Amino acid sequence: MSQTALLVVDVQKGQFVAKPYQAEETLSRIAGLVARARAAQVPVVYVQDDEISGPGNADWDVHPRVAPRADELRVRKLAADSFYQSDLEKVLSRLDISHLVICGLQTQACVDATARGAAMRGYEVTLACDAHSNSGSALLAPEQIIAWHNRILDEMYGPVHGFEGSPGIRVKPSSQIEF
Repeated sequence: MSQTALLVVDVQKGQFVAKPYQAEETLSRIAGLVARARAAQVPVVYVQDDEISGPGNADWDVHPRVAPRADELRVRKLAADSFYQSDLEKVLSRLDISHLVICGLQTQACVDATARGAAMRGYEVTLACDAHSNSGSALLAPEQIIAWHNRILDEMYGPVHGFEGSPGIRVKPSSQIEF
């Protein structure tokens, strides 16, 4: 059985200024995942984007509804892919993690790039399809962005259609994710 970690991507106060789609519901689902991971003694790793106001600014802090405990790990990053030029891979390696459950913000940027980046690095990935969100774009409503990314990640990187050597990405509702 693989060692699992919950990866909470960019759920920072500054992300809520633009009012992500179904923000309260998404936060509740993320909080549920965090609580279940903690109860199962599964590591919870928080990724924080330094481009969101920067460390020391209130907008950079993780949203209080899902805030890390003192003993939980935080990784700082500057790119959409949470692995790129960050300590994430080192942290996961130290914990002997091979499976990531991913949730967070923004669907079309950091959540997507991190899920793909993890799969391409050989991690088994489960994307919580109802525990990521965004604020929309000029072309698509936020719910369309969520639906598109859930579908393309499941189809393109799923276990049946995954790339050679990649365990792929499974997309499922947070209520169906077990730790």
